[in-house]
Parts: sequence; structure tokens; C-alpha cells
Amino acid sequence: MTRRKLNHPRHGGAPDTARRAALGALGAVGAASLAACRSAASTLAPVAGSDAMAAVSRVEAALANASTTACVITAVETAGPFPLVSVLDNPALVRRDITEGKAGIPLTLTLKIVDHDKACSALSGAAVYIWHCDADGAYSGYSAQERGSRARETFLRGVQLTGGDGRVTFTTIFPGWYVSRLTHIHVQIFLAGTALSSHAVAATTTQLCFPEAVTAAAYDRAALYPQGQNHVTPSYASDPVFGNGIGTELLTVSGSAKTGYHAGIVIGLSSTGTSPESGDARGGHGGPGPGGAGGPPPPGWPPPPFPSFPASPRGIGHPAQGLPGPA
Repeated sequence: MTRRKLNHPRHGGAPDTARRAALGALGAVGAASLAACRSAASTLAPVAGSDAMAAVSRVEAALANASTTACVITAVETAGPFPLVSVLDNPALVRRDITEGKAGIPLTLTLKIVDHDKACSALSGAAVYIWHCDADGAYSGYSAQERGSRARETFLRGVQLTGGDGRVTFTTIFPGWYVSRLTHIHVQIFLAGTALSSHAVAATTTQLCFPEAVTAAAYDRAALYPQGQNHVTPSYASDPVFGNGIGTELLTVSGSAKTGYHAGIVIGLSSTGTSPESGDARGGHGGPGPGGAGGPPPPGWPPPPFPSFPASPRGIGHPAQGLPGPA
């Protein structure tokens, strides 16, 4: 286990005070939206059918068990070149449903955020920002992509504020894939009281992955995922980010490619920046690759034709829009 201090400021204040500060920082419109999202996201949304309810129950059980059986800090990973942090202060991004009409297998994603410094108790008032590519492997907000420009678009991105249970739930689609990367979802978490902007400092940045059998079943839906199976990066071991382990980043998933998926995970972080890192990461916060400053990168890094890009504090900064790199 790599031990070192995380470089981010301590955020003090009682939970209620900090939460009000976070809401104020987001603005009146954003605050109202966050409150509505938080209320709706306390539990996974019930859907019709016994199979769907069983899927919800399995994910709920995984969330409960992870909170009580293990207390670890989730591996820190690069934010990649497509975080589009310029939208963080946009109230329209405060939402539960981030699909914006994008086609794909429905995915309900629940994240429970816990504080490693407080025996993994639920972290209230944290802003959770997620983003991922569409079924064709394209990210919103960027122009220099193989699949055309998506500039000024915001699909498959969203922000929510955790409630007292530390949870947020997003309605989205199962992500697609692109060359050099396995299927994944990006997550950044900002402590209560952080004013969200392109200069905001995240408490943690990570990436989440899916069981390989789930991914294979999803990509068999050729009508929704025309690229089919990912034979370029077919396993965790061949992925430049997940190649060093997925123990703290693997989602629990229930459901099916036919009816849709429910997925969940507990994300642990250090609210003070003094806890030792644990989990899978062998390196740094948004560095040039999964090895970062704390260890050597895996063989073949960076994957051609993608160049490396500069390190940035806590994974918040990003290179010029459209610059390819490990995402």
C-alpha cells in the first residue's frame, strides 16, 4: 500500500453549514435542482417487474455490505482529456437524468460516498460529477474526435449533491468504448463548501468499470452498440488505467442487456487529505498515466497514437480541448 498525503485543503465546518455553503456556491437555480435530485436519489428508483426489483435489491445489498465490511480509499485515477470542467458551474448540469436522448441500454447508477477519515461514514453535501462516452465512444463538449465534433453538447454529464446517506443516483446509458480503453465511467467528488468552477479542487478523481461478462452482453446489442465487442482492449489487464487492479473500482451490476442495468459502488475518500491511500492505484492524481508519480507505467504506455499529457493537481486541470490521451 502506497502511503502519502493527498494534496488538497482541509474543509471544515459542521455538515449543515458546509452543505448550505455548497448550495450557495452553485447558485439558486443549481441549489433547487440539487435538492430535488437528492430527494429522488436516496434509493435506487423502483421499476416494474420482479426481475428489476431483484436487480435493485442486489445493488442495495452490495452498497450496504461494502460500507460495513471494508473501509478503504478508492483508487485515484486520471481525469483524462475530456472532463469539460468548464461546465461545472452550469446549473443545467445539476440533474439526475444525463442521457439527453442518447440511445443505449438503460443504466441506473448509484454511488455512495464515504469518508475514510470518519470510519467510512456517509459523506453529506458532497458534489458528485460524472461523465462518460456515448454508445459510439464519443464524449460531449469536444471537437477533435474520430466520430466528429460534439462541441457545445453536454450529454452524459451531470452533477448531484449527496444527502445524509452519502448517495447520488444517475439515470444514464451503458457506455460505449473507444480505442485503447475498456468501458468506464469518470467520477470527481468535491467536498461540501467547494464552489464549483473550472478551477475547483476535487477531493478525489476516479474511474469505474464493469464486470467483463456484463460488458460483453451489452455489446451484443448490435443495434445500440454498432462497434460490437471491444477486441482492441478486451480485458482489465490490457487497459492502461485498470491494468494495475480494479478492486475498489468494479461496479456491482444487476439486470440484463434486454431490460437495463442497475449498478452501484461505495467510493471512499479522505476528507482531510491525511489518510494513506489504499485500493488499486499505484500513482498519482491525474498524472500522465496509471503509474503516475508513485510507480512505473504498464508496458506499452502511452498507447499509440495517444501522446501523454501534463500532470494536473487532483486531476482537475485538463489539456487543450480535443487533445487525445488516456481517458
